[in-house]
Amino acid sequence: MKVEYDASIKEEYLKRKKTVHIALSPVRHRVLKAQVALNNTSIQRFLEEICGLVCEEDEYIMKVLQSLSHEKKRKKRKIKSQLVNEEKDEIYKYIEDQN
Repeated sequence: MKVEYDASIKEEYLKRKKTVHIALSPVRHRVLKAQVALNNTSIQRFLEEICGLVCEEDEYIMKVLQSLSHEKKRKKRKIKSQLVNEEKDEIYKYIEDQN
């Protein structure tokens, strides 16, 4: 899905930076920090570039996003299925207890 630029957005809003807080596991943070340092850049610059790739709808980055979406849906279905199975077990147990 292509996201279009809205020309009605005032320039003053576009000049302000936005902040994002993300929680990473300590290991991933350490590796990310080391990798960007080895490449003489910063986490800030790296994430800014990744955001640029998303905005440009880079083919690889978009596949990663779609993969994450499919994984989330798969996990939801799995959890829902587990809940249904647990409910069935409870119903059968209730019926047995009634006899």
